[in-house]
Amino acid sequence: MRLGQSIFSPKNSQPSESFSLIEILIVISLFATIAVFTFPSFSFFEKQILKSDVEKVFVIINYLQQKALASNKNQKLFINENNNKYGYENINQKITLHSLNPKISFGFLEGSKGPPSNPQNLIQNKTTFPKENNLYVIKFEPNGQITPGTIYFINKKRNLMMAISTPISQISFIRIYTLNKNKWVIIR
Repeated sequence: MRLGQSIFSPKNSQPSESFSLIEILIVISLFATIAVFTFPSFSFFEKQILKSDVEKVFVIINYLQQKALASNKNQKLFINENNNKYGYENINQKITLHSLNPKISFGFLEGSKGPPSNPQNLIQNKTTFPKENNLYVIKFEPNGQITPGTIYFINKKRNLMMAISTPISQISFIRIYTLNKNKWVIIR
């Protein structure tokens, strides 16, 4: 028996230079199996990138609240929704500027309702904080109070959405929400 010759083929036949139907089906099923396990992980990574950027802003908000309390001076977080940047004044009176990941932007999904704590109305703005000189501003007072409002974040594919919210209350606290099947869920 020669190399490449099947035990079922006639003795004088030439070895085949093509693939059998079974071999092609096996290769296709292997690719399909790999794809089934790979695509959900892309979705997982997109959620993690969004969550990571939202948590970075959350940490800066907490930092500025604590800085206002410790220094007994007002602090501000500036949000440029058009450039997807945010910043604050550092110790040297210079603005420390941060950018969102290129896969993330300030924004909201069409048809979503807000604010996350009481979603009654369609969201119409990327943020509900007051505007000063074309920038949205979150103010932190020495008594711990934070300007009430919400910042919305979406991914570039526009299928994931999260929010940071500081509700109107006597004690200012910060919440992170994620939109899950048109319902806001507190994650922090």
